[in-house]
Amino acid sequence: MLIEMLKFMLLGAIATLFLDVLGVGLAKIFKTKTRNWGTVGQWLKGLCQFKWVYVAKDFPQAPNFHEQVLGWGFHYAVGMGYGLILFMLAGTGYLNQPTLLPALWVGLVLPTLASWLIFMPCMGAGLFGHKAKNIKITVFFVLSMHVIFMLGLYLPVCLSIYFSK
Repeated sequence: MLIEMLKFMLLGAIATLFLDVLGVGLAKIFKTKTRNWGTVGQWLKGLCQFKWVYVAKDFPQAPNFHEQVLGWGFHYAVGMGYGLILFMLAGTGYLNQPTLLPALWVGLVLPTLASWLIFMPCMGAGLFGHKAKNIKITVFFVLSMHVIFMLGLYLPVCLSIYFSK
């Protein structure tokens, strides 16, 4: 069971990498910036000091190297966590016969809601990004990124099965 859990964690990391690589292209299409994970590191640093912080207000300076590492590490840890949620939801059979529904829930629905209801408010963008400069672009960008993450949870398993035959 531990080996299967590690496989799902690896799948979550692969999906996160897929998201990051394709996210650069999406950012260029939407003429927006990619996520600065260093600001997430600043937020986490504040939480570790038992302070509720709003990054834009409480950390006006650019993130340092350690905050960047912390933010990126957290980003990939969350991706691996979603991999474990997929394991709990779909079971080990998913690695032999993947279906889109579990990937849809774990790759699109859950992280999109988490972005809109937790992440964006913590980063100072408000619920559903309503304080963002261009809310339509922000909402569409979040949806697009999580569609990519969902595909990252689904396509590698399909390709693995295809190439192992």
